[in-house]
Amino acid sequence: MKLPVFKSWVPSIIWGGLIVYMTSLPGPQVPNIWLFPNADKIAHFLVYLIFGYFIAGTSRFKISPRGFKYFPLIFGTSFALLDELHQLLIPMRSCEFLDFLADSCGIILGFLIIRRYSK
Repeated sequence: MKLPVFKSWVPSIIWGGLIVYMTSLPGPQVPNIWLFPNADKIAHFLVYLIFGYFIAGTSRFKISPRGFKYFPLIFGTSFALLDELHQLLIPMRSCEFLDFLADSCGIILGFLIIRRYSK
């Protein structure tokens, strides 16, 4: 059963909002829980894996041979880029290419999971 388009976007909107909220916190408000250097890249990857899964799984963009087949990838990576850039405006936060790379890899894997199992 297909959900109405708006309802199918609800998880993506909520998860995207959570991402923006978390990345809008000034540096000192973010807990330092990393056990080893660059462990935050794993967190970036996992957060965006879930986001990629949500946006790729919307009923409007179920993978089809035509149309917006790659929309989730374009939307997800654009969101990740804008999210990294917006952190330049947040006190004690930074924009890092490796964070964007981890975000994009998560988006791609989330998309591929939907592609593989939605057929």
